[in-house]
Amino acid sequence: MSTYTCLFALVPCKKQPTIRVKIVRTWKSSIATNPPRTCLVIGDEHGTTIEATIPSDVTVPFGVNLNEGDWFEIYDFKLIHASGLIRTTRNKYHIILTQNALLTKIHPMTEFNFLCCVNYETILRGLSHPKFCIDLCGALFHVGPLEDINQVQPNPSNGGYQSRILFTIINSDFDEINCIAYGTVAEKLYENWLSSTEKIVVCVLKLWRIQWGKGHLTHITNFEDYSDILFDPEITEIQNFRTMFSVLSELQRKSEDAAIRVKIISKWNTVGGARPPHCQMILGDEKGSTMEATLPFEVLLPEGIYLEEADWMVQLRSLHLISIICVDLCGAMVALGELQQLEELGPGEIFSYQNTRMEFTLVNTELKHLKCVAYGKEAVTLNEYNLNSRAPVNVCVLRYITNLESSSQVLFDQDMAEIQNFKSKIPMPAN
Repeated sequence: MSTYTCLFALVPCKKQPTIRVKIVRTWKSSIATNPPRTCLVIGDEHGTTIEATIPSDVTVPFGVNLNEGDWFEIYDFKLIHASGLIRTTRNKYHIILTQNALLTKIHPMTEFNFLCCVNYETILRGLSHPKFCIDLCGALFHVGPLEDINQVQPNPSNGGYQSRILFTIINSDFDEINCIAYGTVAEKLYENWLSSTEKIVVCVLKLWRIQWGKGHLTHITNFEDYSDILFDPEITEIQNFRTMFSVLSELQRKSEDAAIRVKIISKWNTVGGARPPHCQMILGDEKGSTMEATLPFEVLLPEGIYLEEADWMVQLRSLHLISIICVDLCGAMVALGELQQLEELGPGEIFSYQNTRMEFTLVNTELKHLKCVAYGKEAVTLNEYNLNSRAPVNVCVLRYITNLESSSQVLFDQDMAEIQNFKSKIPMPAN
């Protein structure tokens, strides 16, 4: 039996040792060569993966079929440093098979499927580098129609795709990621979506790439050559996901008959987007617990029921409830800046849908400073109060920081217990 080494132990040298690997993915390169070169993602028993290339002038031995899932012992290849704007693995090296390469089919070394699904929060927070392709498991949500790309995106730079489909994928925490599938992957998704009888269609996006806009995630999408979408119910990741969703569905079913008694602390409509706005609320109970609630635009309230701040709702049934930590802050305002128009500030502003902003500093009774920025109508409210106030110290409460338009508030009510308590702790100058 020949000796072999692991992929993580490979280093560039004149003679490479034998490796034993599984073919994770194989495709023909879209770069024009005749015949086209073969590209592979291979992995070993330790879970390490690397991309490999069989040049167009290298002939695979007769009778050897490079099928995904098969294991091979490979001898005689070159190892170079990996390059490319988008890469299928994080390995810093790349394997190129030579004319003298020997490929021998062997028995599987492990049953590992080499899927490494990324955490949703990692993607949404921008912690997953867009240079590297990702795997992602989740449930299909908001699946659009199969579109002729030449009609919806008449652009000569469409990459040669003929079709596309827009959809959203969610995890068990209902975090959403927008996706666009093109070409054969879009057609595969559409066929499985239409033919499935499952209430929840779970899939794995294999080797998809992250598309970022200016400072935010726009969507993830596929490459026609090597990206795939998997629906196999035997995949461990899909089975685990279905198990989590089954538990959530049972909890939801048990909670449908539950009733809660809450006060509407704050209410606003969502901003942005093409759909009608949702109604968002902050609810609180008699024990002081708070929670955010959403009334979707398609849900109609019973006749005669109106949602007003400070009202108590006796019973709320059949709601998806997601707890949110809300932060309020009380202090004295100092170093107030001027009310600014955002169009004067350039494209760097993160709240592009708001047109005003105001900087200020908040201090507590220990004179600890916290820099703040108010946007939108709260910036206007703060500026008007500052111009009209004759008080030596302006004390306020910031509700739900940082200021998200419609939900956050700046409060100056002198009868508020928090403001009265704060004023009682600071020395007031004599008249």
